[in-house]
Amino acid sequence: PVRIVSLLPSSTEILCALGLEQHLVAISHECDYPPSVASLPRITQSILQQGLNPKEIDDAVRTANFDEQPLYSIDAEKLIALEPDLIVTQGVCTVCAVAEETVHQSLSFARVETVSAASVLSLESLDLDGIEADIRKLGELSDHEAAADRICSKMRRIRNSRSDLPGEPPRVLMLEWPDPPWYGGHWVPEQVAAAGGLDVFGKAAQPSGRLTWEQVREANPEIIVACACGFNALENHVYLKKLLDEGVLEGIAAVKGNQLWAVDANSYFSRPGPRTCDGIELLRAILSAQIDDFDSTDVRRVVVE
Repeated sequence: PVRIVSLLPSSTEILCALGLEQHLVAISHECDYPPSVASLPRITQSILQQGLNPKEIDDAVRTANFDEQPLYSIDAEKLIALEPDLIVTQGVCTVCAVAEETVHQSLSFARVETVSAASVLSLESLDLDGIEADIRKLGELSDHEAAADRICSKMRRIRNSRSDLPGEPPRVLMLEWPDPPWYGGHWVPEQVAAAGGLDVFGKAAQPSGRLTWEQVREANPEIIVACACGFNALENHVYLKKLLDEGVLEGIAAVKGNQLWAVDANSYFSRPGPRTCDGIELLRAILSAQIDDFDSTDVRRVVVE
């Protein structure tokens, strides 16, 4: 049987959706979906301290990048001992998950025969088409093409269903980090467009970007969605409420219209996997004021008093 190590949450989710959970022999420290993977060995860890606030995390990430230091480490001995046939990693974002280069550095400690036995697949999706392509790639590698086709067909159906909102598309800021502010990129602007909105900063298939609050005020979004990478709806609610209380959002249309929302970014926006289509439906519910189908673990409104 094929032995698979998944070093990022989205690939773990994809592999399980394809029906390959029983082939997983190890996962990353961040993999948490589906919940049934919780008992699997974890062979990565972050170099960042626990308990940092968003500003401290941003500073630590910038320092690590400046020093060309990877943000994640792999337990090379444990990885080698597992003798995997396939190692799945990514090459999109060194901040989000273990990069392919880190995997190869870890494998360089192994015996030649062990290294040659393991294939390393780096997922490279930058947009929704790329996510589907990665799902199909994993499906082909594992002879689960039918399952991949089923998943991608569902994603395509949700992407293509029309969002009939009255008037002009509402201007949306997808706030991917609160301090300093960043806007979401890659597939997130496509999620906004598919939901019937207009992303005021993000461009499809382009990286996320850093902002100033002055730029946010100038763009004057009508809806702000806090989707900080790595945070759930409750955590994003806390940070967005803090920004509101500090007054940095004062005068922005989204505040005047009581349209400040916090979402579970890990589940629906940060990870390039099947649930990005659920993120589209969540945005549709926000934009059309019909969020009753979602509970507070998915989305919370920050009430402007």
